[in-house]
Amino acid sequence: MDLDGNSWFSSIVSVVTKVAEVASWIPGPIGTVASGVAAVGNAIQGNMGAALRYGAQALAGVLTAGIGTADVGAAIGAYKAVKFARGVSTVLKAARRSQGIVFKGVKATVRQSRVAGRIWVGPLAKKTVTKRGSVRLVSRNGKRQYRSPENKGARGWQSNFESGRVNKKYTNNYHVRH
Repeated sequence: MDLDGNSWFSSIVSVVTKVAEVASWIPGPIGTVASGVAAVGNAIQGNMGAALRYGAQALAGVLTAGIGTADVGAAIGAYKAVKFARGVSTVLKAARRSQGIVFKGVKATVRQSRVAGRIWVGPLAKKTVTKRGSVRLVSRNGKRQYRSPENKGARGWQSNFESGRVNKKYTNNYHVRH
């Protein structure tokens, strides 16, 4: 996802979120599920206020409807999805803003890092596997690269979000801690 809002992923999330926000007004389980989807979509886009509002609306729908435990599980799942999406969004924003080499970047789970890495390089990225087994994804235009988590010794496990390619080298290298 290109955080300036012009990428394919941003467009899809924006449309799905808008539809879910409208559908959230439908009474019953459909509105409850739509509220959960709207909460996740807003969290991905960085609209935390809206994400919390729609998350609360989904939870209220579950609690007031007297529906079963499966729906409570769905509400908990929606909360976890919002939390996960917030972590992915944090990684992407920090990597985009970084200049030079940043060794002590934000902390995220390996799964959040992998999802953020795929968004970072965009669709049709070229995938290579190094001799040590780590994955590298390079954007179609070659301007961004994601390197999967590796053990960096004293710094622990880190993944890399690189950008600003000049003469076959990336000038910005953001390290995400795991």
